[in-house]
Amino acid sequence: MKQPKTKKRTSSSALLVALWGLLCVGAYLILSEVLDTGGIGVYVLGAYVAVLLLGLLLSRIAQARRTERHDNTALPPMTNVMLELLVNFSVPLLMCSGDGRIIWKNREWTRTLPDEEIIGKNLAVLCKKELSELTDISLNPDGVDCYFGNRRFSLRPYELSGEENIYYIAACLDKSEEDELSKLLREEDTMIAYIVIDNMEQFSGATYGSYRAAAGEASAILRGWAEEVGGVIEEYERDKYVFFFRAKHLTDFLDNKFPILDRVRELKVGSDELPVTISIGTSKQSGSLADKAAYAASSLDMALQRGGDQAVVKIADGIEIFGGVTRTVQKRTKVRARVMAGELCALISRAKNVLVMGHRNADYDSFGASAGIACLAMHCGAEVKIIINQRDSAISRGLEFARTMPGFENIFVAAETAQDKLSPDTLLIIVDVNNFAEFESPELASNASNVVFIDHHRKTAEHQQTPAITYIEPSASSTCELVSELLEQTLPQGELSKGLAELLFAGIVLDTKRFTYNTGTKTFAASQYLRDEGADPGEVQSRFFSVELEELMRAAHFESNVIIYRGSIAISLNERNDNTNADRVAAAKAADMLLTVDGVDASFAMCRIGENVRISARSKGSMNVQLILEKLSGGGSYTSAATQLDGANMEDTLVRLKAAIDEYLDVDVR
Repeated sequence: MKQPKTKKRTSSSALLVALWGLLCVGAYLILSEVLDTGGIGVYVLGAYVAVLLLGLLLSRIAQARRTERHDNTALPPMTNVMLELLVNFSVPLLMCSGDGRIIWKNREWTRTLPDEEIIGKNLAVLCKKELSELTDISLNPDGVDCYFGNRRFSLRPYELSGEENIYYIAACLDKSEEDELSKLLREEDTMIAYIVIDNMEQFSGATYGSYRAAAGEASAILRGWAEEVGGVIEEYERDKYVFFFRAKHLTDFLDNKFPILDRVRELKVGSDELPVTISIGTSKQSGSLADKAAYAASSLDMALQRGGDQAVVKIADGIEIFGGVTRTVQKRTKVRARVMAGELCALISRAKNVLVMGHRNADYDSFGASAGIACLAMHCGAEVKIIINQRDSAISRGLEFARTMPGFENIFVAAETAQDKLSPDTLLIIVDVNNFAEFESPELASNASNVVFIDHHRKTAEHQQTPAITYIEPSASSTCELVSELLEQTLPQGELSKGLAELLFAGIVLDTKRFTYNTGTKTFAASQYLRDEGADPGEVQSRFFSVELEELMRAAHFESNVIIYRGSIAISLNERNDNTNADRVAAAKAADMLLTVDGVDASFAMCRIGENVRISARSKGSMNVQLILEKLSGGGSYTSAATQLDGANMEDTLVRLKAAIDEYLDVDVR
């Protein structure tokens, strides 16, 4: 806009110069004619007139230049143009004073949000920021989110410094459409689930025929489920399915806790009306289809290792588990035990040395299984050590007895000593536990590169490292049962020592409550094998389970404070200040004893030991106490579970336990 004016002023100056020249010539001619002479006087007069005219001309030019330097006549038109631009700008704009008060909005703002009257409101309040942060916001290229109604805007204020005041002008970019597109993409993302009808092997003979019919019905239910959500399901192997569906339906599955589990469970087989159950593995994780398939396969493996009849969903920071309300039934085949025995012996033979570890606060199932695996390692010619707390009173008799067995004299070491024996070629075998927090030495497990898990407790979480072998059978009565099967498949008949057979037998006796709970055909088959190898039930009872008077008195402390919750759940509390680790064992015995009370379906024995609270739980089979104590960071099996809450008190722990029971009874089961 300034360039045309400059040309105009330059042209005017040239015209004045030309006019001056003409005036000089005209003046000379006029004077010459008037005076009729060409003398010096004429020239002097002409020069005088010329100088006068030149002075006037120079004065006019100087004034024009001063006017050009200080001319403000261009500013009002430019201000009007900029104001018009802001008013009609296609992006909503706001202007606020230095204290954050909104003083102006453009037409696009009014058109975009006609019902939002914001003049006089504070910009910092709309952004949910402190006023002092507005400068920081202006430096953020992404702006800051603010919401008007159901719409999100990215607001970016810019500071304008005037002569006396500071102002902010803020551009507001509508992100609502972008959000809708992002949501649509997330909802339409393809998810993968693997589904298995997981209890086929428990049916045989005449029942198997009716099972196949029920399996067909289950397949029809699954296909109908897929059709309801517009998904695709295909059977890639007998009774095994892969399911593709949109991500938005996974939210519904989670909110409703996978009702497909209940729909399939309604199918019954045979005269005993055994339910047909399925296991589902899927994931909320994003990634390629290959990644999602791997996550789903890992989740399905977790569901099966927890006993089936449940859905496991992998999420960013762990897993979510639904179902698991049906007791697992033992499978009659020993094929898996034979395969696992072969794989385990191969790993042991390649290892430089073997370390065996159970859970902290060991019991006879953990101790007997550790001894059995050590025997297997010796048979394979490996150097082996068992990591255990040798001061634990709960297994003191068994530890003393084991040291008398050949090869076990110097086999027991503390966790600190075992660290020195750990190398990249060491094989660490963990028995009777899969919860990292309950390991005898979590530090050792973290440092080991080759790990094997053998357990009968339901898997509670993903392992920190990928195990070489995971042999988890929640249907087994005990880990000693699993280890006995491995030894039966590996050792020649008669090679298992009588003492070791009795230690393994003690573990089965402990976890089955003398064969009254959680027993199956494989339990009695393993017990028969141990009997054939010399185990004497009478000696096992007298050597490992005879009760001293002090133990009896400790158990009696739990009987003096018992409450019945929700009609069929017994909760016993022991708040004595002098409780020791021996009372932990007494708590387990108290929980067993409470189950003998008429009308009690589940029992919980709570014991305060120092700054911690220990809970032992038992069930007759109608309640899954493992699911209840998992809500308190515990674990176990369907009928037997435990947990320890560090830094807790009895009152708060009782409230949390009741809440976990309520959630299980009111939501998880129904």
